[in-house]
Amino acid sequence: LEAFRFLCTYLQVSPEYADTLLSFGEPSGDVVEFHQPSSYQEYFLPPIAENFLKTPELGRSGWELRNIYKLSAMELSADGYFMRQQAVHHSFDFATGKSLFIITKANNNAIRRQIEAIGNGAVPDSTARSFLDSLETQLISFTWCADGWKEHIGVLELKIRQISKRIHNISMSSEDEHVDFNYGGQRASSVNPDATLENQDETGPRLNSFKRLSSVLSDNFRWINAEKRLGTSSTIVVEPKKAKTTSERLQENTETIKNSIKRIKILEEFPFSGLQKLTSACQHLQEAKLVMVLNIGVLADVREFYEDLFEAVEFPPGIKKYHTTELQTFLRRIRCSEKKLSTQCTRVDALIHITNDGKNLYNSIQQRQSAETSTLFAMDALGTSIRMESSTKRMEDIAQSTERDTASMHVITFFALVFLPGTFLGSFFSTPIFDTNSKENPWELNWGLFWLFLKIYFPMMVITILLWGVYVYVAKIRRLRRQQARVAQLC
Repeated sequence: LEAFRFLCTYLQVSPEYADTLLSFGEPSGDVVEFHQPSSYQEYFLPPIAENFLKTPELGRSGWELRNIYKLSAMELSADGYFMRQQAVHHSFDFATGKSLFIITKANNNAIRRQIEAIGNGAVPDSTARSFLDSLETQLISFTWCADGWKEHIGVLELKIRQISKRIHNISMSSEDEHVDFNYGGQRASSVNPDATLENQDETGPRLNSFKRLSSVLSDNFRWINAEKRLGTSSTIVVEPKKAKTTSERLQENTETIKNSIKRIKILEEFPFSGLQKLTSACQHLQEAKLVMVLNIGVLADVREFYEDLFEAVEFPPGIKKYHTTELQTFLRRIRCSEKKLSTQCTRVDALIHITNDGKNLYNSIQQRQSAETSTLFAMDALGTSIRMESSTKRMEDIAQSTERDTASMHVITFFALVFLPGTFLGSFFSTPIFDTNSKENPWELNWGLFWLFLKIYFPMMVITILLWGVYVYVAKIRRLRRQQARVAQLC
């Protein structure tokens, strides 16, 4: 670091060049600073005084330009495309013809190209030739910053196209399965391409719509010509639909559930990772566009700086007069790099638009999936409701049948109650307790048998009542224990 400071001091490197070096190296945090191409230019006029700003010991006349810029480009490596940056400090002395290049880069690719361009050329024999060589050397960096973007965007475009095509080709119904979405610019159609125009018109969307409308009308309305009844008038009679049976409703509900499950499975074929890939691709595209736009700005600044320099009065007239073609070629090649970057920016805008459409369509797919899931639960609830309705109807029939049977039982019970006293008395009088064979006193009571009857009847009655009371008490105790056990489980 101390040697670099000494070198910058000796060569009088502009302080702005040190600012461009701050983004090199490992990032200190989450903020990545390499998306900052920049430029800075200085032009020092010829000194008015004889020794002003002149350092002949160092070979400097004080009449020089300084061009500092940092550019970024995409380079292919073993792991894919990565964004690289390059900082350049260039100065040129118009009196001595000395040119200085300080190039900082993360790898040696561009630096090797710079060294080869400088080393392969012969030693300039004039200041003009040295100046033109310095311009030619800078074109290496300007061309480098416009390379690699096309291939990098092509890789992202391939991923976006694959995911987007998969999203667009998801069929939601039987009608959608006949639609073929392609990127060849052809019209998506299910009509035979070899058919004539008349045949295509016969199966056009209007005729299909009319057929669907006719089918709906034929299902709901019946046209009756009432000319024989009401003269020449015609009447539209609304014919109510025939009520569907429970089995038909259950079958229709089952078909709807199957279709919903099928559509949900189709929607589940596009995973959430697809949306993540689209979002990642869109992020890379936006980063690439940001850097390319900044590169265009740097190239425009450098080009405008040299345009103003070539038109300046202080610019060496010999270079302007005899090398106008080379100067215009230099500016034109910078414009070519700008146009290449602008073309890729336009391409990125289109891909970002496609990516956003894919993300919006994916959100619609998620909403459709939620709707289909809700429909599935609703259809399942509807099926349960239909079955409960059928069960309720059967229970209603059973209740009506029971009601009829209950009416019959009421009649039977009524007559049984009417004849029960007589039956009881007839049974009691037919016992040996009453001696009906005596002609003198036919209603003579046998008290011995009567008291025996009472001794047997009343104890049995008491025992029966006690057994019934014990049964009720035990059942109550068991019910209380079950309730306590349930409360304990809940607690």
